[in-house]
Amino acid sequence: MEKIRNLELGAILTMTTGYNCTDDFDKVWDLVWFVCNDDMIGPMGIGTVKDDVKEHLLDIHPELKNVVYKKGMDLNKFISTQEEKLGKVLPVTQMGVKLPENVKAKKLK
Repeated sequence: MEKIRNLELGAILTMTTGYNCTDDFDKVWDLVWFVCNDDMIGPMGIGTVKDDVKEHLLDIHPELKNVVYKKGMDLNKFISTQEEKLGKVLPVTQMGVKLPENVKAKKLK
């Protein structure tokens, strides 16, 4: 199984901010299943691993620690601003796998 995948920023922000930042929640499930290597999620779903996934994402992308959505902000504007800064996708690794230093986000336009 692959160890690094480029995944949509909206799904990543959903996990790191706690707000739904994607148009398709299946993208969040795809992110969680990949990060957890398909074997950590039980019948309780994302709730059982959300803190671990968030911590992992912030470990591999520390720049996301400063990305904070405040209730009442225009969510679409927030997402597009973050995409301009960070790109539409970010490389993500499985839990416990560090992001190699030579792997960087690819900005997609």
